[in-house]
Amino acid sequence: MTTHFTMQSIFFVSVSSHLPPLSPLSQGHSGVQDGINNSNSDDDTPVYTISLEDVKQELSRINVYKAPADGIPNWFLRAFAPFLSVPLCAIYNASIKQSFVPMGWKSAEVVPVPKVPTPTDLTNDLRPISLLTTAAKVLESFGRIRILDLVTPQLDQQQFGCLAGRSTLHARVSVLHLWTTSLDAGQAVRTVFMDFRKAFHLVYHNILLKKYIRSRFPNFYVNGSNHFYPKGANEYAYLVFHVHNGSS
Repeated sequence: MTTHFTMQSIFFVSVSSHLPPLSPLSQGHSGVQDGINNSNSDDDTPVYTISLEDVKQELSRINVYKAPADGIPNWFLRAFAPFLSVPLCAIYNASIKQSFVPMGWKSAEVVPVPKVPTPTDLTNDLRPISLLTTAAKVLESFGRIRILDLVTPQLDQQQFGCLAGRSTLHARVSVLHLWTTSLDAGQAVRTVFMDFRKAFHLVYHNILLKKYIRSRFPNFYVNGSNHFYPKGANEYAYLVFHVHNGSS
């Protein structure tokens, strides 16, 4: 069992190990930091403020059946939402204003979940699932809504993934309409399907931050994202697995 989990650890470490580390923004090096200092130096966007009622509503909608990573059960956060929303709202707004994410909210418990009944290949048969702190996920939901407000006008109309109200069904209908229209007009149709291996694991944070800057994101978002992905975010360390007695 120890050998198996060591192999899992080696596999997880190997993912994205070829990417260079994140630019050390905090040390004032060139690159992304220059973009933050220069591109949005005249940014006067008011800091986004989360209301107490919004926090209360998000807490009251927490799925109690999902597993948290910090030991605080989701039913507790949901049942005591009217009381917990007050301190959490203050922490959320302070986090946004100061572009600072608490260290505990940047940690995740990674669990290897089998894709097949009997895994035999660590590379293809296991999916790493990250369990995050529920309070951090609530803060993330507010950021996601605000970021979508900023980027949606810049998105291609053929963007169907990661958008509310759009799905793979819409993508299939759109591409079939394009193909049939072209064939009806006597044109040829050639298609190329591409699938990015470990797409979400291979996000290069430097590029992401630079896109934020080019898209004229407010400074408090760029700096907050920079703090969330600190120096070494694209560097990987070995994971330690703990197996309970009796587990297979």
